[in-house]
Amino acid sequence: MQNQANTTIQYLEIIAPILPAPIYWLDRNGVILGANELTLKAIGFDSLSEVVGKTVYDLYPYEIAEHISQHDQQVIKTGQTLRQEEAIKHRKTGDTHYYTAVKTPLRNEDGDIIGLIGTSIEVTVEKEAERVKIKTLKKQNIIKYLELIAASFPAPLYWNDRDSVVLGINQLVLKATGASSASDFLGKSPYEIYPREIADKIVKHNDEVIRTEQILGQEEPIVDLSTGKTRYYTAVKAPLRDEDGTIIGTLGTSIEITAQKEAEQREMEAQKKAELLKFENETQKLIAQEQEKFGNLARKVAHDINSPLAALKVMIDLCDELPEDKRNLLRRATESILDIGNNLIANYHTDNYLHDIEVEPRQSLLVSDLLVQILSEKKIQYRDYPVRFETVIAGNAQFAFIHIQKSEFRRAISNLINNAVDALKEKNDGVITVLLSATGHAVMVAVQDNGKGMSKQNVQKMQRRRYFTDGKENGHGLGLQQVWDMLQANRGRLAVQSTLEQGTNVKLTFSRASAAKWVAQEMRLVPNQIIAILDDEQSIHDAWNMHFTPLLTTHSQLRLHHFTQGQEVLNFMNGLTPSEKEQVMLLSDYELLHQSKNGLEIIQNSSAQRAILVTSHYTNPAIRDAATKLKIKILPKQMASIIPIHVE
Repeated sequence: MQNQANTTIQYLEIIAPILPAPIYWLDRNGVILGANELTLKAIGFDSLSEVVGKTVYDLYPYEIAEHISQHDQQVIKTGQTLRQEEAIKHRKTGDTHYYTAVKTPLRNEDGDIIGLIGTSIEVTVEKEAERVKIKTLKKQNIIKYLELIAASFPAPLYWNDRDSVVLGINQLVLKATGASSASDFLGKSPYEIYPREIADKIVKHNDEVIRTEQILGQEEPIVDLSTGKTRYYTAVKAPLRDEDGTIIGTLGTSIEITAQKEAEQREMEAQKKAELLKFENETQKLIAQEQEKFGNLARKVAHDINSPLAALKVMIDLCDELPEDKRNLLRRATESILDIGNNLIANYHTDNYLHDIEVEPRQSLLVSDLLVQILSEKKIQYRDYPVRFETVIAGNAQFAFIHIQKSEFRRAISNLINNAVDALKEKNDGVITVLLSATGHAVMVAVQDNGKGMSKQNVQKMQRRRYFTDGKENGHGLGLQQVWDMLQANRGRLAVQSTLEQGTNVKLTFSRASAAKWVAQEMRLVPNQIIAILDDEQSIHDAWNMHFTPLLTTHSQLRLHHFTQGQEVLNFMNGLTPSEKEQVMLLSDYELLHQSKNGLEIIQNSSAQRAILVTSHYTNPAIRDAATKLKIKILPKQMASIIPIHVE
């Protein structure tokens, strides 16, 4: 038997060098018996002695080796020729190459399987081309949506790729720059449009927006392309993201301040002739006046933006042919433009951030819902990282509210999660946990990681508001600065616990606010309750069934009815006796596609004495006001599976 195996291997050793593709053979235990030169070249080895007698676990990282080994064992076990895709990291260059590996059992002269023989075809070019194609399609989608919005935007609007190449503009950009057509911008970088000094400033600002993932503003001098005159603008730019949440460029708008700038310059020249003290006093007065003028202008622009954007939101809701995820994407793009308008005032005073953020009004915020949204975005943002995200929400914190500035709170949690990801860069088993807990008077949000931890000195610096970057190559401490300022502006507290090589826990504490009057925090039923559920999505009916199943087994008199059409509910109610109508609890969605009435109208027309509006549009003030007038509570749809249900 051994002689037969040796004979088979000898034949392979003779023929392998002349084959035009990589070929290798292993014994039943996965030990490499031989390979030709093309195999050695593909994986980065110089001689056969470096691989013969070894297994894939000796040559590759564990995950890659395990993937290959399982495939090898399946070939030997089934006795069949099998193929699979394998990602191999070249030993010398470190580059990852992709192969389609084809393996077949290696048999001796008696037909007994003594191992396997394999060959590999490199498909790296095809693999990369497929990834680029998918990325390009996602990028084209968001650009298409921006083109729909841009025409209705009441200020110059432009969007660039990550290299500052112009992808699109609206007509107001042409008017502001004196350009004759969009071809003067599209497909060009600032260096092809403006003098180098101006282009440098624009590109540096775009790069800063992408690096920090924040909305940033700056003053930009722009040369009018038709007259050659320099005009001044306050440019506000936000990160431009594709459907996966990946930043693909920047989205910006500009407000002209040439008149204010020229007035300031003229005044400064006149003041130079006066006494130095008088010059300084008058200059400060002029600055204050110009700031007030620009503040009024910014508020006017923000106000003017609201009306067309409100119309756009209505149009989006009427686009029934778009899938719900696409409508949500358009809504988010619309809200991002609205954020730019609202941040114009704040970005004018760049030297006093804490004063600026107080421009944003505080509101009652359902913390658990916003944390789930942030974690969903972070899972997309860091989907290629070896990090797992977990959410732990205490039962008594599910419906906890705090009174806070929503966007600043969102940014603070996002910054803390980004810092936690940085602390996990050297780990393959990183875990980031966001914990929400509450007492009768306080709400606590903690971001916890199992990363490299911090020294006691850095923990003290963080709690005392002293800058540090903890080894970040390009760190500036801006993320922590935003967290500190948000806490100071919203009366929050910070506590940090950290152990080197074990991890860090950053806890934010806020005063607990009374629950909003519109929110349904629990559902109380009677034993013979008739529960009518109206929603045009089957998944919601399935979720309600799972939630009610335990109650139906213990309270047999409860009756559950499902409807997808509002008219079906009205017909059902009309068929009940007066006493049965009093037993109905109606749980209705708000948005009913392709139906003549929305959920609130169905509730009102049904004359149901008890009802809850279950909707993802709970943040819409108009819907909340209408529900309040009807004395109807609202339940955020994503919390339908956790609302406490009591049978009295």
